[in-house]
Amino acid sequence: MYLPFCRTLRLYSGPNLNTRLKPRLFANLDYAALWTGQFVSIFGDRLNSLALFGLISQETQEFRIAGSSFELSKLTIFILLPAILFGPFIGVLVDRWNTKRVLMSCDLIRAGLVILIPFARTLSDSLYPVYGVVFLLYTMNVFFLPARSAILPELVQKERLLQANSVASFGAISATILGSALGGFIVAKAGWRFALYLDSLSFMFSVAAISFIRYHPAKSPNLAANGIPSDRRQVRLLAELRRAALEIVEGWRTIRSNRSVRISILSFIFPMAGGAALLVGGTALVRKVSGEITQAMGFLLGALGCGAIFGSILMVRYGGKLTRSHIITGGFVILGISIFLFTFAGSFFQMTLIVFLMGAAISPIFITSETTIQQSVAEGIRGRVFGTRDFSMRTLFLISAVFVGLSVERIERKDILRFVGLVLWFLAAALFVYMKRKRVMQKL
Repeated sequence: MYLPFCRTLRLYSGPNLNTRLKPRLFANLDYAALWTGQFVSIFGDRLNSLALFGLISQETQEFRIAGSSFELSKLTIFILLPAILFGPFIGVLVDRWNTKRVLMSCDLIRAGLVILIPFARTLSDSLYPVYGVVFLLYTMNVFFLPARSAILPELVQKERLLQANSVASFGAISATILGSALGGFIVAKAGWRFALYLDSLSFMFSVAAISFIRYHPAKSPNLAANGIPSDRRQVRLLAELRRAALEIVEGWRTIRSNRSVRISILSFIFPMAGGAALLVGGTALVRKVSGEITQAMGFLLGALGCGAIFGSILMVRYGGKLTRSHIITGGFVILGISIFLFTFAGSFFQMTLIVFLMGAAISPIFITSETTIQQSVAEGIRGRVFGTRDFSMRTLFLISAVFVGLSVERIERKDILRFVGLVLWFLAAALFVYMKRKRVMQKL
């Protein structure tokens, strides 16, 4: 499965890169297992997203009835609420537990929960039973995502992290394209229920792939120096809670004391405001231009993925030559311009090109931020930092989605998206000035 990727990289990056990558990455069976499992799982995730989108589209007559945009906001609330409620605390648990077992357990549980969604829909005329299962499903995501980010530096050499993240991004984006292209068709032709059953199978495949990873976790940090014994059999509940609180504080202290980590987290969370605005506010614009919604959204997600692949290839070839500040601020500027231009698109082809440009801007930002955190944070605390990042990212996404969902009934959708684009330009300028003044975020 990885050979087509190596050939693609050789076309864009020359033979030397392919020679270096193949033995260092995919000959590493642990990395190959993680990459393969995530490729199939992310393909299923796109089916899941489009299935839920298709369900809401069916219930709202393709977003024609009043309040349909806010229905998307409600779905977004239940998707993001687990990260907001549990994110900072789950990072502590991920750091204590065997990361491989966390990944496998989460995928097993998610496989079962996805199958429950069609049954939840039959329980009531309301969508709230479905939203309840979605809440549980994305609670497992809160465990899975920081564990996946935390385990990668233990599978590859530190100096190969940028390439490993770029290759992982390429795989994730390729799966997104394939899942989006086929997902829209599957949901439109076979229905959202069938798409969810396929998603459940993808989680089971991921469990099988991850089981091949050879991973030996480091011992959890010993906090006995703080007056708390580390032997769990002898500590009481109060002491254990205090220990967990100390670990959470330690994670926040790491973020506060390290400028590069702090900027990386900000770079992750700010684009989510633009994503929320496009999801909630741009849906009606897509339907107006394309004439239908489910397959159109699937096609646009595929275009976003193609743009992200282009951005990942650029990162593989040029990422080590550019400073992190140029990559991040340049991506913010392009993303802001793309969102602004989206409101002027008069055809579906123009929308597709603009969404491609968005993907090309977002991918380098995320790769740079992910690599910076992995390089700057030790294994024993990495889960807490990634959990805090996911908590912050989803909190802003939720706030933005709710704000846009409530505002579209009073403010023109195009005006909201243009405002978001302008905000991203301002953030790009502010980040660039700050990074230059503090001399942080140099080359990867």
